[in-house]
Amino acid sequence: MRLTRLNQLWVLIFLTAFSTCIQYALQGALATDAEIAAFPKLLWTADYVAWAGRALIEAWVLAYVFTTIYHTNAHRILITFVEIVLLTLIAVTLGPTFYAIGSGQKMYEALSAEGFWFWNFGIASYPSIMMAATGIAYRIMPEDRVARVDEDIGRQQAIAKMLRLADPKTIEWLAEHFKVSESTIITDIAALGESVETAKGGKVQLVDF
Repeated sequence: MRLTRLNQLWVLIFLTAFSTCIQYALQGALATDAEIAAFPKLLWTADYVAWAGRALIEAWVLAYVFTTIYHTNAHRILITFVEIVLLTLIAVTLGPTFYAIGSGQKMYEALSAEGFWFWNFGIASYPSIMMAATGIAYRIMPEDRVARVDEDIGRQQAIAKMLRLADPKTIEWLAEHFKVSESTIITDIAALGESVETAKGGKVQLVDF
């Protein structure tokens, strides 16, 4: 199975949901005054693995968004805004973490009350923003453009071979064979430096420009 942009979107959704399940369970328990000692060590190990997995998801999302090809000015502005939001989110969540580690303090000690609240808000919004960014990128570029270009080139090369062999196929037959519209076939033939006239019986006559 080819990993299309749609397939990547679903994989990212699944991995994000899977990686946050354990973290949400722990956070929910801690928020209701559960005893940390009562949690099995395996659960903490799974939490660490989930955080590591989030790092891989983050890199994948960035690659997905930054490789999105836009065709309108509105899409350019939107995808640029999404890219800035993602980079800012990474900076405001990882920066304080590295500062706390470097200073040998816990997060609530290294940051002010407002800064600690803001940091927690950033961590909590991480999955939602990542998935929203991926969804926006998919809506702007739903198809794999490289694959589509390869498909177009392959079709045009096949048509060019038919032209060299002077194979009198009809435009209708070519369109049905390649599963595209007749106008696409005409455009392909024109792109190959030929002009097309449909004669009696629907045969394709090729005339050099």
